[in-house]
Amino acid sequence: MSFNIALTRRLRRRTLKSGTPVEQVRYVLSWRDPRTGAREQRFFERQREAQERRAELVAAYDRGAYSSSNRSVTVAAAAAAWLESKHSTVRAITFNTYAFQSRYVVGPLLPSEGRRAIIRSGTGTAPKMRSPSRCSAPRRFTS
Repeated sequence: MSFNIALTRRLRRRTLKSGTPVEQVRYVLSWRDPRTGAREQRFFERQREAQERRAELVAAYDRGAYSSSNRSVTVAAAAAAWLESKHSTVRAITFNTYAFQSRYVVGPLLPSEGRRAIIRSGTGTAPKMRSPSRCSAPRRFTS
């Protein structure tokens, strides 16, 4: 299977608010991802940049190292990869703390009642908050 990348020159014409016409030359690389079949395009201002990028993509495909730059990585996958990289470089207790805390990054937030229950569980009492009836009016400073 071959990897074809088309390089085309496009002329973009715009009219400014002042009425002055402007022309911009763009060079476009257009190809289909060999694995997914999805169409991809990259835009360049200079032909030389487009040619260099095209050569890089073809070389990467020939080496078997081509990967789509539009890969989406989830937060959970990124956190898991980061944890895996830390497993051998930090102490066990530090790693356990990282693993425990990562659930706050990845997992859903608790509803407000659940958060309040967690706060209360540490001391056994409700958190101290000022009730709206006891709040004094804001002070105004004059100069």
